Amino acid sequence: MSKSGKFLGIGMKAVKPIINSLGLNKRRKGHNLLGVIKGVPKEVGLSPAPDFPCQAEWIIPKEENSAKIILFVHGGAYLSGSIISSRPVAGLLCQVTESRVLTFEYGLAPENPFPRALEDAVKVWKHLTKDYNPKNIVVVGESAGGGLALALGLYLKDNNMELPIGMVTLSAWADLTITNESHKTLDKKDPILSSDELRIAALKYSHGEYLKNPYISPVYGDFTGFCPVLVHVGSDEVLLDDSKILYERLKEANVEAKLSIFEGMWHVWHGFEVPESIEALNEIKEFMEGLSDGEEMV
Repeated sequence: MSKSGKFLGIGMKAVKPIINSLGLNKRRKGHNLLGVIKGVPKEVGLSPAPDFPCQAEWIIPKEENSAKIILFVHGGAYLSGSIISSRPVAGLLCQVTESRVLTFEYGLAPENPFPRALEDAVKVWKHLTKDYNPKNIVVVGESAGGGLALALGLYLKDNNMELPIGMVTLSAWADLTITNESHKTLDKKDPILSSDELRIAALKYSHGEYLKNPYISPVYGDFTGFCPVLVHVGSDEVLLDDSKILYERLKEANVEAKLSIFEGMWHVWHGFEVPESIEALNEIKEFMEGLSDGEEMV
């Protein structure tokens, strides 16, 4: 683990109790504020995407050297997040992969509980695939967005719709039952997430629905016929087992998958300026390049 990563983790752990004490509105504002402060790298630009059914934004590299595009699904425990909060991670993805990235907003709980987020993701996918071949699209989801990306993939498969060429999950929240062992063993060590806070968020999002519904907790889904998946998770986060179990489910279904556990890392470290972030982003680039060549965009 790098020195910068270690010191940053210590700092985040110090402010964790303060963040957990904030109300929902302040958390949402804070989530967006981080997106404003960090923004995107100077090597990429922002462009509105007004034609989409949900508020959306393109992040475009100055030199677009990839035939593939990324559909980015933001995190926020299904309670917060936006195209603004997406910019730090999505912007770095754009810069490193030299691919254009589409970010979008979905309905947030508790105002818009399940299945609103999934419905919005499906609408965005349908609109996106009017102009882009699914064989050119890689879906990347962070945290709850990782779970939502997986749910989207399961929905597409269940409804005989074409899947993206590949998927990447970053610290995916893929099991909302909050029963995995890492919630017990890493809750105090995790510098960002709290299992108790996630349990509250899960109840607000599920709104009485069965938590093992695969569209809520994708680890309980059938991944037979799923697209290739790269799974990223930090060793110090409470969602460690979500990714481990997800990987097991993918392999059981004979899906091409890779699990990368980054030692000493926390939740979605990809957006922070530490060596481990560059390493992770480069692995995503290699994964995308290793997928079968994208076809001409339609």
